[in-house]
Amino acid sequence: MFKVPSVVIPSLDTKTPDKASIQRLTESFVTNLQADFPSTVSTIYRTGEKLQTTCRSSSAAEGTDRCLLCMCNLDTVVEKASALQATLISEQLSQTKVPHTSGQNSVKPESTAAVGQCCSSEGPCGGPKGAVRCCSSPKQPEAAELRSLLCYSCQRTIRDMSSVRHLPHYVLSEAHRRQTWSAMREQISEFLLDDADEND
Repeated sequence: MFKVPSVVIPSLDTKTPDKASIQRLTESFVTNLQADFPSTVSTIYRTGEKLQTTCRSSSAAEGTDRCLLCMCNLDTVVEKASALQATLISEQLSQTKVPHTSGQNSVKPESTAAVGQCCSSEGPCGGPKGAVRCCSSPKQPEAAELRSLLCYSCQRTIRDMSSVRHLPHYVLSEAHRRQTWSAMREQISEFLLDDADEND
């Protein structure tokens, strides 16, 4: 253009095959598109500038969208039709055991806790359920409850843990705080205003 020399400095990825990475494939696609249809490339850039991830609600509690262990953004808060959900369902199905149908009556293990005792598994109160001191101490979260507060990598890390008592105390206390906050928010959800209602 106007005989101005242009200098193109190739990156290390430029010398690799097109299918070496998603960045290299995108570069090859846009470069070929520029050669055949020059006016289309600017449209791609303008469209790309408009793309963004869905913004989380500003009313959400600060820090609840981060993993408990690594403090990275939670990548497990996704739609039902996602690759992560398909992976989790496949994992659950592969771990499901077929019940054996034998002639002997299966004996169910009796609960060690007395009926009507404290609902906390390790609660010191020992009083009847519903008493003033019942569940006053924070209940230890189970591994299944803790998984929803972790990213996928950390879920894989604690997957084989039989108990979460070995985790640091601050992780367990933060898990309890988030679960309490979520339960409280669910109880008062019908009285809260959504962002859409505030804009109307």
